[in-house]
Amino acid sequence: MGIELAPYIQDLDALRAKLARAACDGSAMGQLWLSVKNRAQQAPDAFPWFVPFVALVTGEPDDVRAACKALGTIGDAASLPVLEQAVGDQEWCTRTEAARSLAAIASAKPTGTAVCIQ
Repeated sequence: MGIELAPYIQDLDALRAKLARAACDGSAMGQLWLSVKNRAQQAPDAFPWFVPFVALVTGEPDDVRAACKALGTIGDAASLPVLEQAVGDQEWCTRTEAARSLAAIASAKPTGTAVCIQ
C-alpha cells in the first residue's frame, strides 16, 4: 500500500505487530483493538473516526477505501493531502472513493458558525 495516513506514527510496523499479538492474547488492549476494528469495518458510518486508524493499521484495500469514504464524510480539509495521494492508489475502488471525497470536501459550503464576542 502506498498511502501514509499518519506520518506522525514513528514505527507503524511495531504498532501493527503489537496489535496483532494483543488481538490473539485476549488482553484488554486486544479486546479494544478488535472492538475498534469491528466497528470500523461493520458500521463505518456510525464510527467514522475509527475507519482511518483501522486502515492505517491493517493496510487492507477495503479498509483503505472505507477510510477515503469516511474522510470525505468527516469533511475536514486537513484530509486533502491524504486523499490527493489516494487518487493515485493501485486499487481503483480506493481511487474512486478518494476522488469522491475530494469533490465532497471541495464543494462543501462553510457552516457559518462564527461567534462574535463583544
